[in-house]
Amino acid sequence: MSALSALPLELLVRRVAQHDVEAFSEVYDELSASVLRAALRVTQDHGLAEDVTQEVFAWLWREADRFDGSQGSVRAWVHTVARRRAIDCVRREDTWRRRGQLEAPGPHDHVIDAVLAAQSHEHLRQVMTVLTARQQEAITLAYFGDRSYGQVADQLDVTLTALKARIRAGLARMRHQLLTDGDGPAGGSARGY
Repeated sequence: MSALSALPLELLVRRVAQHDVEAFSEVYDELSASVLRAALRVTQDHGLAEDVTQEVFAWLWREADRFDGSQGSVRAWVHTVARRRAIDCVRREDTWRRRGQLEAPGPHDHVIDAVLAAQSHEHLRQVMTVLTARQQEAITLAYFGDRSYGQVADQLDVTLTALKARIRAGLARMRHQLLTDGDGPAGGSARGY
């Protein structure tokens, strides 16, 4: 148990605003399950709800300094953003379906932006070593190859669902590695999506 776990969310978010990774981890642990549930209630799709949850926490990492306790609690603030993002996600999906597109491009992943902005290329290479070869390939093509998820899925000859799962798993492993702050590769077996 971390010494930070006893701090109220409001203080943790103030530390997140200073890019305190440990504080971010505590906030994530405290709120991620309820954010996922809130997103799932709106999207009715587990994959989309996971995407929304990831977007919300990437947003929180970037925008934590905007929290104003006089306007409400951290929990209410984050859940309001989650609900709005989930509604936007459903609207995007509906728009793509109405236009007859078979698939929608994946959401812009701000976690990778935060990693790129905060870490040197060498550190990013080290973090990516915890990924399976398939996860590395998918993330490299999607984020550094400037391709849509659909294009990457076609190139790798996998379904869009499988590609998203592979990328989500890879980003989660990268996040875990960043949270261990360079103490060597994150433990656990790599899921071979």
